[in-house]
Amino acid sequence: MANEDLAQAVKQALDAEKDLQGYDLAVRANGDKVTITGVVDVLAEKWHAKRVAEQVAGVKEVEAAITVSTDGQLDDGDVRFEVGEELGLLPEDEVRQLSIQADKGVVTLRGTVTKPELAEDAVRAAAKARGVVDVISKIEVKD
Repeated sequence: MANEDLAQAVKQALDAEKDLQGYDLAVRANGDKVTITGVVDVLAEKWHAKRVAEQVAGVKEVEAAITVSTDGQLDDGDVRFEVGEELGLLPEDEVRQLSIQADKGVVTLRGTVTKPELAEDAVRAAAKARGVVDVISKIEVKD
């Protein structure tokens, strides 16, 4: 598949996603590698764009060079609050007990959960929070 055709196929897939339609993401292709650029509001949307592109036929590698930017200035206290709000929406008490640290938008989650999927849920929830540019999980899984 030609570079232009592959880039167009990925662009169409991204544009078809309800959660990504408001963003004017650009796509370049070089062989079977695509690079997505643009700006989204939260880290989860960046991850979603990458997953969508990876599903397009002919794509072997995706570079998500997408910037996460929120309206207004959020400090680390605001980011911790936003992450806490997202974790609070999860049904499991142990996830809401996790420690949240933020440093320039990089969030570190610490604590203990009883199932690996709870740690994954916590990371996905943190990625939905405004101001988060990356999530580091230091969550331990113990029975």
